[in-house]
Amino acid sequence: MVFSLVIPVIVQNTVTNFVNLLDNVMVGSLGTTYMSGVAIANNLLFVFNVSIFGVISGASIYGAQFAGAKDWESFRQTLRLRLLVAVTVTAAAVFILTKWPVELLSLYLRGEGSPTDSAAMLNYGMQYLKIMLWGLLPFALTQSYASALRDAGETVLPMRATLTAVFANLILNYILIFGKLGLPASE
Repeated sequence: MVFSLVIPVIVQNTVTNFVNLLDNVMVGSLGTTYMSGVAIANNLLFVFNVSIFGVISGASIYGAQFAGAKDWESFRQTLRLRLLVAVTVTAAAVFILTKWPVELLSLYLRGEGSPTDSAAMLNYGMQYLKIMLWGLLPFALTQSYASALRDAGETVLPMRATLTAVFANLILNYILIFGKLGLPASE
């Protein structure tokens, strides 16, 4: 029983990390400044992802207990709490990342390197961050629902959803980064 719960979660996390690697390879093929700009912005997005994971994990402790006890009303309340906190954290992140993006990205641009490269990395990081902001709320909501499903013992559905999203991500990244199907390539 443990393996039936754990294996889909392991597959989900492994596939997600593999896609991040492929994303880096695709963006890295455009050049070092592109890759550096994306990597810098991803550092900020990682803080958001960990924050969402943290607040959701706190509610998951209670959600799993309520699901085990078949107390579905209390379980629904933990889901509501997850959603409320996830939306609040997302709103705070969007506010911070739109109010001070230059200052936050510039924290990673100190040290060696030419000012021209730093300006290009900041520019690419800003472009990437503006695009990624659109995905923060869907990510937070999806993580909330997936964690609730896992708490109730349903691990296969979130894994399938992740695999579908990862496949779509790979195809769309390829099309958008390299300008396939008549779309312009990234500059």
